[in-house]
Amino acid sequence: MTLMVAAMGLAAEAQGVMDVYEFSQSMYQGTAKSAAMGNAMGAVGQDFSSISINPAGVGLFRHSTLVFSPGITLSNTTADFNGNSNSATEIRVPLNNIGAVVVFPKNDNIVRAINFGVGMNRINNYTQETFASGLNQTSSLIDAYFLDMEANGISNADDLYSFSPNYIYPLWDTYIIGENEDDLYTTVVPQGGLNQQRGVLRKGQTNEISISLGFNLSDKWFIGGSLDIPMLYRNIVSDYKEVNMSQDPSFGNFKSWMQEEVISTNGVGFGAKLGFIGYPAKWLRVGLSFHTPTLYDIDEDWRTRTTAQFKSDPGFSGGGSVKYYDTPTSTYSYKLTTPMRFDVSAAFIFGNNAMISFDYEFVDYSKADLSCRNYDYSYVNNALSSTFKATSNFRLGGEYRVKSVCFRAGYAFYGSPYGLTEKDYMTNNFSLGIGHTVRSFTIDAAYVYGRTTNSYYVYAPYSDRVPAGDDLSLNNIDEVKNMHQLVVSLKFKLD
Repeated sequence: MTLMVAAMGLAAEAQGVMDVYEFSQSMYQGTAKSAAMGNAMGAVGQDFSSISINPAGVGLFRHSTLVFSPGITLSNTTADFNGNSNSATEIRVPLNNIGAVVVFPKNDNIVRAINFGVGMNRINNYTQETFASGLNQTSSLIDAYFLDMEANGISNADDLYSFSPNYIYPLWDTYIIGENEDDLYTTVVPQGGLNQQRGVLRKGQTNEISISLGFNLSDKWFIGGSLDIPMLYRNIVSDYKEVNMSQDPSFGNFKSWMQEEVISTNGVGFGAKLGFIGYPAKWLRVGLSFHTPTLYDIDEDWRTRTTAQFKSDPGFSGGGSVKYYDTPTSTYSYKLTTPMRFDVSAAFIFGNNAMISFDYEFVDYSKADLSCRNYDYSYVNNALSSTFKATSNFRLGGEYRVKSVCFRAGYAFYGSPYGLTEKDYMTNNFSLGIGHTVRSFTIDAAYVYGRTTNSYYVYAPYSDRVPAGDDLSLNNIDEVKNMHQLVVSLKFKLD
């Protein structure tokens, strides 16, 4: 990412900012019980997913337990662009959780048990496929590129290669852009009359390995801590294409151009959590937890391919109507420090039959930080500070027990990184579930529906260079991501 930022300038800054948000986000996706209750588990405990929210929850286990949670995820995204709507679907079969807790009872009036837990919870899912297509009668991405070249004083091909070797220069090499006799940049792409297409396929997840220790104090107070090793993987294949639909004969030889980008990211982090759960009354549990910043070491592989297609040879290269330009795969390494988190929770107990739980989580994405030994990320970190804001997440869950069967429901709200009142990347999750226990075996199932909205410019961030209302700033894509998840947990008591 280091050289990519240097080469891309504005575009890399914007991409880097959104990468930081994605990798800093925790959208818990562990056991079926937790998912069904909206992951409002901070004061509930006694569930392996609760350890990722409040590690004091490991202290509430009464029996040594093993849990395993496979799932199915279906992501459907609808993209509206210039009055045209397209939908794309991606399906994955993840492992949401696997973990074990060992209970060590103590014959002590104060320390009733010391519990040890180890396992994995999924805390983020990057599965998504998007396709947007629409007719643009007024502009091309090439116009936005020319504005950026002009703003940076790019006057020749050598300067262009140094400035943008992976995005704009390949258009020169494939004869999409050039210079006329007056040394002015020209293009074979018409200014409008274009079918513009943008497709993105995203795969990956963040899985968090937790090693936790919890203490049961007098069956009334519970404290715990965890050492956490999140492992992230994300692969993005994106392409942007413009197809000539213009009737202008001066652009008759040009058919289309397309640019594909492949970014593969792997990272390993380290962080810790501390938590407390207390029973101030028989009908009430309260919880507090603190998540330290996570320090990630991240490696990215990155390459682009540019393709230009003409009806006949453009006359500059000596053969062929299709031109390609492939950049070599480059690897970039950097460090990411995510913001800390605070969680306050409560659970209201109604006898032995019902419970309602609530979690409030605070996180300030503007406090995230990028660093690298060989590169100064100060301008990206300044962009993080000015772009992102403090936000809040709310989670609500309920459970009603009839003999050995539990019925559950939940709701979760994840605030936008731009601030609590903003709508971009705001997520609402709704969930239902059921659980059944037979002796030492419990099976839980949950269905979660999530909806995330987002709006962005086709030419972002280049459109920021033009006045509001100009043609380049009006090409907007509105995305609605609908996530459907089915999770099943198999839980075994071991003593």
